[in-house]
This record gives sequence, C-alpha cells and structure tokens, in this order.
Amino acid sequence: MKLRAETEPLIVGRFDHSRPVVLYSRADSAVMGLSNTESLAEFARAQGLSVAAIRSDVCPPDRHMVMRPQWAHTVELIESGRAGGLVCMREFDIAHTAEVVRQLRGWLEAQGAFAVYPAQGPGRTETGR
Repeated sequence: MKLRAETEPLIVGRFDHSRPVVLYSRADSAVMGLSNTESLAEFARAQGLSVAAIRSDVCPPDRHMVMRPQWAHTVELIESGRAGGLVCMREFDIAHTAEVVRQLRGWLEAQGAFAVYPAQGPGRTETGR
C-alpha cells in the first residue's frame, strides 16, 4: 500500500522522534506484507525515525495478536526498551475489535510507548467490529 504524503497519521501515546521504532506489518499475503513494509520504511525515513526492527506476520486480520509470532517479537522489543514505539499501517492490522484496541492502547500506555498508524487518519477507528 502506497502512503499519500497528505494523510495525517493516527498517533497513540506520546510520539518521540528520538526513540527507535519497530515497523510492524500484518497482511493477508507475503506480497502485500512486503509492500506494506516498504511503505512503512519510506514513512519512517520521511519522519526521521530510527528503525530498531522490521516485523511482518502473514495472517487474517482476526487472528489475535498473541497468536502472531512477529507481534511477539515486537512486544519483546518494546518491553525491553530497545524500541520506544511502533509504526503499523492501521490499528486494525494489530487489533481487530474495540476491546482489543483498548487492550493494545493500555499496553502502550503502560510501556510509555507510542504507535503511529500512517494509513489511518486521526479520529478514524477501523476495527472490524
């Protein structure tokens, strides 16, 4: 997915350019995952973000985040302090219901971390339910 420069991202938490991020992609296919990862890397470069790691899971959107191996690596990087946040296309790519969105946001807050969703503008929620 190619990101448009005029799209303002949804930011959750206190965005801090000085902290490295994990680029996380959840996609239905490996091809889409690669495209998403390339777009996320381009976005991170444009924002001047340092990338600690790139992780991508190929799975349906309703697979809970705890069942995704690359999401587990993302969590580990944030909880260990090696990354201060994550960049993912849309919050829906991680959390597919309103309840899981609340859990994700609570976890980010507890970690003092942030998330940036460049394909999802502020105020837009795109949970599947």
